[in-house]
Amino acid sequence: MCINISECFPLSWSSMGRSGMRSMVGTSEGAGRLSHMQVCRFDTSSIIDRAGYDDETRLLCLRFLDTGCYFYFEVPRSLFDALCAADSAGQFFNEHIKGRFRFERDPDQKRFGPRRRA
Repeated sequence: MCINISECFPLSWSSMGRSGMRSMVGTSEGAGRLSHMQVCRFDTSSIIDRAGYDDETRLLCLRFLDTGCYFYFEVPRSLFDALCAADSAGQFFNEHIKGRFRFERDPDQKRFGPRRRA
């Protein structure tokens, strides 16, 4: 049950405005199974670029700067909200998400290599 990275993060992402350290950009129409993906971006994180969450499927998508996108299953909405509000996205991930949920790597992403912000 994998989805394509473009379903998780819209192509128009770079054209969306930023406000403060993180910007909530509302919903995006996703193809396939994801119809209303909430997205937040972490402008100052050295680990996580952005996160997306779908309420219907309880799917959390995290795009890491160095390793690409991972999908975490059956994640409560409250954890996504707390992640977006956290002072340190990486620390929050390590303390509350990593090792606690089933996950899959996006098969369309290359295995290793830097993925830096433009």
